[in-house]
Amino acid sequence: MEPRPQVMYILVARFPDIVIAEYSQHVGNFRDATLRVLNQLSPRPDFESYDYGEYAFHLLADMEMGVWFVCLADKSCGRRLPCNLLSAVKDTFDVNRPKQACTNGTFQDVMVQDLRLLLEAFNTQGPATPSAGGSPTSSWVPSGGNNGSNSNSNSNNYSSN
Repeated sequence: MEPRPQVMYILVARFPDIVIAEYSQHVGNFRDATLRVLNQLSPRPDFESYDYGEYAFHLLADMEMGVWFVCLADKSCGRRLPCNLLSAVKDTFDVNRPKQACTNGTFQDVMVQDLRLLLEAFNTQGPATPSAGGSPTSSWVPSGGNNGSNSNSNSNNYSSN
């Protein structure tokens, strides 16, 4: 039996490249690769995906807050799980973010913990677990009815050339 496709890395950043919080269970240069991709893009409010070798970057931008929500996943993961995961990350960010600057150390610690719990939940049980009432953290909120539909999203190919 093949291993289940996984989301490898999650990053929350202020446009264009100020990292607020990140998490990965794997070792790699995920931050560098992610920031390299982000620096070549303009934020758009739609969920987007970019092929990157055997992986795909999935992005959600909150234009009002000026924040990227990004994950790197196995390409075979598809788009539904990453879309649902990024919606959950955005909802968690909305609940937890302080009224001051988003680089507050305590806020970052809380976000990293939430990213870890969300990533573990989505990777082991899929997108239905958190929205079905399971709560990876006490501050997690459902994604407001986002069912992971890709009808309004873009799929793009990213080339590192």
